[in-house]
Amino acid sequence: MKGLLSMESGNKIKYYREKYNITQEELAIKLKKSKQYISTLEIKEINVGVSLAIEIVNAFKEITNEKTYGLQTVSLQVEDIFYLKKIKVAVSSYETTTTSKN
Repeated sequence: MKGLLSMESGNKIKYYREKYNITQEELAIKLKKSKQYISTLEIKEINVGVSLAIEIVNAFKEITNEKTYGLQTVSLQVEDIFYLKKIKVAVSSYETTTTSKN
């Protein structure tokens, strides 16, 4: 039996960026990415790796801390921003034939 796992994820980057008054440019600079890349993440909901997801969460925390001189802390987790929309598992089976001697 062979299996294929497909996952579709989404994110709330734009929601939290606006909530904490962070611009795409600020986030892009902190992540060392382009502003266009941040925009693409927000619009197209492309899948990101675990390390980038952690970097994004940490960037929100660092930017907010810097902007508020440490007076406001952000308690975000990766699960707050990234979520799983759909998991699809496709399973294919194959038949084998055997012959036996009588």
